[in-house]
Amino acid sequence: QAGATVNAVEVLGSSEFKPSTSGTGTGGTLPKTGDDALRLGALGILLVALGLGLGVWFKMPLPRRLI
Repeated sequence: QAGATVNAVEVLGSSEFKPSTSGTGTGGTLPKTGDDALRLGALGILLVALGLGLGVWFKMPLPRRLI
């Protein structure tokens, strides 16, 4: 009697990406995509300062009213 053979994992594939041999690279730098993070960082600092300022402002005692 012959036994059954089960292959659990089989890799059948090849690489789709090959290194360029033409020598026309980007000079060691990657192209820039997206926007500068300066505006987002400034907005974050502003929001943190606003949050801290509002926390201090809400903890201030109320002034007494003159009757």
